[in-house]
Amino acid sequence: MWELLQTVIISVVIIWIVHTLIQYLQETYTVKKNKDVLSIQSEKYEKMIDELLQNRVDLKEECDLVQNRVDLKEECDLVQNRVDLKEECDLVQNAPVA
Repeated sequence: MWELLQTVIISVVIIWIVHTLIQYLQETYTVKKNKDVLSIQSEKYEKMIDELLQNRVDLKEECDLVQNRVDLKEECDLVQNRVDLKEECDLVQNAPVA
């Protein structure tokens, strides 16, 4: 009986020593990874905001281009109206008087 108890106690002590040694080695010789979740999320949000602002600037530039096209079309229409009026004036001036 005494031998069984002695074996159990020695086994538990050996297991505890090995466990403690492994734990010590892990804490001492491994690099702990600290993940900074807040910083990562902040960077992601800043990137998203930058992309949205860039898209907004691009959209404004595109709207300006469309407005320029509309302005050019209106100007072309005005020039065409002037040409039509000049042709009409030429026809009226060159028309024979009856």
